[in-house]
Amino acid sequence: MGRQKLGCGVQLLRVLGRGSQQRPGYRLEMTVYEAELDRAAPQLPPPRQDAGVTYYVAWRFGGAEDLGEAVERGSLCARVALQALRAHSGRAYGSRSSTRKARTE
Repeated sequence: MGRQKLGCGVQLLRVLGRGSQQRPGYRLEMTVYEAELDRAAPQLPPPRQDAGVTYYVAWRFGGAEDLGEAVERGSLCARVALQALRAHSGRAYGSRSSTRKARTE
């Protein structure tokens, strides 16, 4: 999934959190991981027309405060990530100085 969506390899380090959300007709289950990329930054591949695959069009390193708007819009990923970041507030996530660690879905 890392190569397909981020254009780089991803090594999963540990689970940060889990959550679920009822959607019309199904239940979404999600796990958010701390991960290390195999390069300093992702190189997003051009989006393709794969059915059921969401491609990213932009990315940036950011802080927990950047997730608030997505949480308000109902994003399960943002909610689980924000809860994990608040629970582990003493650790740095997503900063360039934290040995290439970034949040991934």
